[in-house]
Amino acid sequence: MSIYLDLSSSCLAFVHITRQRMSIIKQLDKLSGIKYAYESISWWDKEKKQSRSTRRLIGRVVEENGEIKLTDDVERMMQKTGSQSG
Repeated sequence: MSIYLDLSSSCLAFVHITRQRMSIIKQLDKLSGIKYAYESISWWDKEKKQSRSTRRLIGRVVEENGEIKLTDDVERMMQKTGSQSG
């Protein structure tokens, strides 16, 4: 069973509540030729007065249709929280 990422309003609500900017980054691994999708979250560090960001792997990009096939960790987390997926 595969779960694909559905960018619903729940993601936008999380970003709005935490006042962080979230985006999905698609990056090609040059060695393997596989395209991966990452969740990138950016925020402003008030102490250092510069932006900061982190990335987290969320899955592989399916070449045929461009959908994101979630990693096992993200899939378990979404099932545990009861998030909607397509």
